[in-house]
Amino acid sequence: MIKINHITNLHDARFAAAEKVDFISFALGKGNLKKISLTTYQDIIQWIAGTYVVADFEKDFRSLLEFLDKSIPYDFIQIHEDILSQVPSNYYNQIIVKVETEHSGLKYLQEGFIVESILNINQEKHFRIIEKFEPKQANIHYSLEGIFFLENYELDYELFNEWNRNF
Repeated sequence: MIKINHITNLHDARFAAAEKVDFISFALGKGNLKKISLTTYQDIIQWIAGTYVVADFEKDFRSLLEFLDKSIPYDFIQIHEDILSQVPSNYYNQIIVKVETEHSGLKYLQEGFIVESILNINQEKHFRIIEKFEPKQANIHYSLEGIFFLENYELDYELFNEWNRNF
């Protein structure tokens, strides 16, 4: 499964959706260099379909609360494990928890969360998502006992072209 991080414009979002990327994420938390405004986010998501939309807040709990108060559409919210305990439990089934260790990832997985963990392989960041839902696209399911492996990229056309050649 493929996730493209930090989409900043409609062209890139539509390109990713057309390429049947499973997840596209938008940086909405303060401090992220690729943060976009809520207006831009709303303008973009109304023009895309067939992919899960992820609103990424990392550790910015205040922006997350403002977002939730406005009832803006999303499929998943991505947050860092450091702020999970502050999030109301009624949102837990739509949260991707970003963890830094396998131990904490397993802990959250056992609690029923969708977990994204950082694995360092060959000096590159690779990610794994363990989930309880089917991909939105009709992509090949890279699964092993319910574990879906998620490759994360910034939208970089060179990487994207490489991905297209490999899959």
